[in-house]
Amino acid sequence: MSINVAQNNIFLFFYFSEKTLIDQFWFETKLAFSDSTDLPLNQKKSSISSPVYRSLFSPEVQFLGAGDMWRAYDDMRDANYKNADKYFHARGNYDAAQRGPGGAWAAKVISDAREGWQDGISGRGAEDTRLDQEANEWGRSGRDPNHYRPAGLPEKY
Repeated sequence: MSINVAQNNIFLFFYFSEKTLIDQFWFETKLAFSDSTDLPLNQKKSSISSPVYRSLFSPEVQFLGAGDMWRAYDDMRDANYKNADKYFHARGNYDAAQRGPGGAWAAKVISDAREGWQDGISGRGAEDTRLDQEANEWGRSGRDPNHYRPAGLPEKY
């Protein structure tokens, strides 16, 4: 039996990043909706078993968000259209974020990893990375990705 160390490290990164985000969200939600009749701390359910976790941060939502990112990447490769990459960055992040916080989280992790690779290895430069991240954030924040759509890009995209 062989173990893929890189794959396991990625899993651990996703798990602990997700757990931190869940705990922060749960804590902030409890602060916002707490009242004097709350259960003692030792009687509360953990955040990982909460309905909030299951609906917003579930692995299914994260997987679907990652699928949205892949679809945008695949469309970008298929379109092969000059100056369209920022549109596809924005669209992938937008589509993933529409699924909720889990989708937005997946989009951010994927975007940051890709841009980290691009800036550090591919040689495209810091300015292109900055502009890509601007388009990523634009889409993730729910703004219209068509802002970055180049003239003449076929309607199917």
